[in-house]
Amino acid sequence: MKFFITIFLFCVSYNFFAQKIENIKVKQKGDSILIHYDLQFDKSSEIFYVFLYLTTDNGATFTEIVDASGEIGDKVTSGINKKIVWMPFAKDPAFKAKGAKFKIKAGINQPGMVLVEGGIFTMGNSSGEADEKPEHQVKLNSFYIDKFEVTGEEYQKVMGGIVTTCSKCPVLVNHDNAKEYAQKIGKRLLSEAEWEYAARGGIKSQGFKYSGSNVVEDVAFCSKNSSGLQQAGQKKPNELGVYDMSGNAWEWCNDYYVEDYYGRSPLDNPQGSFAEIYYVQRGGSFNSKETDLRSTNRHCNKPTLSNLIGNAGFRCAKSIP
Repeated sequence: MKFFITIFLFCVSYNFFAQKIENIKVKQKGDSILIHYDLQFDKSSEIFYVFLYLTTDNGATFTEIVDASGEIGDKVTSGINKKIVWMPFAKDPAFKAKGAKFKIKAGINQPGMVLVEGGIFTMGNSSGEADEKPEHQVKLNSFYIDKFEVTGEEYQKVMGGIVTTCSKCPVLVNHDNAKEYAQKIGKRLLSEAEWEYAARGGIKSQGFKYSGSNVVEDVAFCSKNSSGLQQAGQKKPNELGVYDMSGNAWEWCNDYYVEDYYGRSPLDNPQGSFAEIYYVQRGGSFNSKETDLRSTNRHCNKPTLSNLIGNAGFRCAKSIP
């Protein structure tokens, strides 16, 4: 099997340090495509993310390769002769590699955030409520997610005003305030699909009912074990190292809520419906029953509701540049 591969290199740098990806070599070995590269940086202890993208239309569109292995992802250190292995022919024998171009992105990991590596997962729950059906496939690009919900003190530093929750507890605000905060710090709210993917543990998912466990008390504060809002991060994290995605405070998502949206959701990076009345909330709260804390459970509320029943917490996301 013969084909031609060319390389398009794109390198992203954060902070004031510069990393360089050099000496990229690509070859086919059997059913595998091998990519070797050098990642040069002036601090050998720094940890990077490295991602690989493919185009077959001369750069008009790029697709993230989410099933490659090797020195790729969020735990790559600098050094020479780094190796990525991709096996597209194993999944698709008809894969056309002629004229393919690869783009590599690299950058320094984001403080206070966890990298969620992209992938394909089954969203929804055939045994759940009506709005959790049907189960459907979703493909997401990689993104960063806050390790913890935004706390009262973090919110106040950016937005000012009086915060009614404790300084270390998730702040409870309406959707408009949450979105404004995220924009002010250069981040965004999660899409509903991103939220569920991260809550399930992403590519590290072990299939738990709640975010990180089948035992609700291990990972969540709810009506069973709490009478009020608690400080963030006291329970066990999920498979990705993200805390409190089940319980303590509902979390706003960026999507409008539509009950039957799953029946028409697109495969790639769904962003929800448009111009509806309610926004999605996920995860349950300290006064929710256990079933509301399931990673597939959906909830909603009006974006400007200004009471503690309608308000919710939130965490931010950041796209890979």
